[in-house]
Amino acid sequence: MRVQSAAVIREKLYRDPVHDLIALDKESREDATLMALIDTPEMQRLRRIRQLGLAFMAFQGAEHSRFAHALGVLHIATRILTQLGKHQRISSRVAFATRCAAVLHDIGHGPYSHVFETFLGIHHESWTQRIICSPRTGVNRVLRTYHPALPREVAAILAGQCRPLFLSQIIASQLDADRLDYLLRDSIQTGVKYGIYDLDRLIYLLRVDPAGENIVVASGGVLPVEKYLQARYHMYEQVYFHKTVRAAEMMFRLLLKRFADLTRRRVATAGAPDDPLVRLIRDPAGVSLTDYLDTDDSTIQHALTRWRRGDDPVLADLSGRLLDRQLFKTLDVSRVKGVTTRLRQAREIIAGAGLDPQYYIALDTSSSVPYRPYDPKQPEIRNHILVETPGQRKPYRDIHDLSPVVQGLARATAGRRRVVFPESHGGLDLRAAIERVFLA
Repeated sequence: MRVQSAAVIREKLYRDPVHDLIALDKESREDATLMALIDTPEMQRLRRIRQLGLAFMAFQGAEHSRFAHALGVLHIATRILTQLGKHQRISSRVAFATRCAAVLHDIGHGPYSHVFETFLGIHHESWTQRIICSPRTGVNRVLRTYHPALPREVAAILAGQCRPLFLSQIIASQLDADRLDYLLRDSIQTGVKYGIYDLDRLIYLLRVDPAGENIVVASGGVLPVEKYLQARYHMYEQVYFHKTVRAAEMMFRLLLKRFADLTRRRVATAGAPDDPLVRLIRDPAGVSLTDYLDTDDSTIQHALTRWRRGDDPVLADLSGRLLDRQLFKTLDVSRVKGVTTRLRQAREIIAGAGLDPQYYIALDTSSSVPYRPYDPKQPEIRNHILVETPGQRKPYRDIHDLSPVVQGLARATAGRRRVVFPESHGGLDLRAAIERVFLA
């Protein structure tokens, strides 16, 4: 009984809806460092950033954070390292650096996930590098306390500039800890079943090639990989590209556009000059690290509440619609010809209803290919999944060459083209009018 109590005390346990218990050893210097990283302000900020941005507008359970995902990626990366270590010698130092990279891989994400970043033209990967390498951050101090070179080593793994290459592939590849976690996590949190696949079997099948550089899949791994790629395809079709999710995201983009226009014109209603959000909108490339880290989902939520009561009618209306989930409607025009001309006509309808078409109608295009076959022009191994083929002329073959299912997925681009607009305004049925333009 005493032994059991001591074992419990020496472990820090994180309860997780996907992986059950994620345990770190308090008496291990490496695990203690990981716990210190998790407790830094930069990591704790990820609790205030939703993993799926505005997807909660369509799936009420999608309230999970990038913090939970980061711990899940750490857990899976640790399992992958253990598995690969059975077939390839991996030093404890590089294994630890990879685990640090796993937990920190999303540290640079902005609020509301990718929508905010796309609008501003910034990349969370570059901010992740800045946070890890800046001596002013808690993350950097924790890494340097372990070893002065560790921040550089972690940054190199995340940038794909390390040796051996498979360390980076654990974090970013076609079969990485990031995707392995978010597919399962997003599926569970949204309440759909499309993202389920056999995680344990996939990890068990991972190997390192004889050169000690790249991750490959053991022979017999075609079926589990097929299921994983199918899960990815269906999650994009049914969750990430869901029409309500995309409508909310487009409304948020249009609202940011209005806010940016007002900010650049120095309109007072947009916000005070010392507001981090104002500074970020005015100069995304030149904003300070402090201002960036001060911006999270709660920043946006507060701004929406303030703008709703503000003087600008467009900003107030769009903010109120998002807060109250009075979302724009969508019309699928993926197979419609002459969309540019028809969109011009639709914009005239919106203007005729007394709304500014700059902010009240847009064309949303979404696209994702579940798997791209091997291309000699893009030979980078992390873009492909190679499977062992013992006894054949080639020791490895691309999964695309071995699986008719994957061949079908490579042709089945997940994506839509939709027009996004208000259903009605001032008693006018805008939906019916716009449907006549596009579907006539």
